[in-house]
Amino acid sequence: MLAAGIPDYSATFPGVDWGDLEFAAPTLTFDGGLDLWAGNLLIQLQDLGFVAHTEGDVVAWIPERQVLFSGDLVFHGGTPFSLFGSVHGTIEAMDRLEAFNADVLVPGHGPVARGPEAIASALNDQREYLRFVQHGAAEGIAAGRRPLEQARSMELGRFAEWTDSERLVGNLHVAYREAGDNPDFDIAVGIGDMITFNGGALPRCLA
Repeated sequence: MLAAGIPDYSATFPGVDWGDLEFAAPTLTFDGGLDLWAGNLLIQLQDLGFVAHTEGDVVAWIPERQVLFSGDLVFHGGTPFSLFGSVHGTIEAMDRLEAFNADVLVPGHGPVARGPEAIASALNDQREYLRFVQHGAAEGIAAGRRPLEQARSMELGRFAEWTDSERLVGNLHVAYREAGDNPDFDIAVGIGDMITFNGGALPRCLA
């Protein structure tokens, strides 16, 4: 992070005024877990320990209040995005989140889910979409189609109502790689295919 500094996102998000940014390196790192205190309130940070949304996903759990902050492992009402991580790992992460038996789930994007039924629905939606991606990848590989071509052949069904549907292409790139059939895998290629799939428009990142 010290070597890379602040990433330049101007090409991805043109016209954004980022302001006068100064890089601040982390002053504390951890492996596995870390307990923090806000007054008398315990906040437990837990590292998933495997690649899911990214290589370093961390959730925050407040046991006294049964509140779980999932970060971008959950896009509630939006299309999950695995281009920088793993489709398979994100599915596994849903099982990990479910095991907390939280009363409140605060996702990285989308509305808060309150109560067991709402949380189960949010997690199952993510699983269902990601398995849809895996099935599409298997279908595309069998037919000899590359991820962009396969994405164009797929019917999103109810997932078409979700924001950022162009992420399907990026997710397929990862699913192809995980199935051992994506020799050209490259994050930049995945983003380029998303733009092409989106009619030449940059990814909107609405959620």
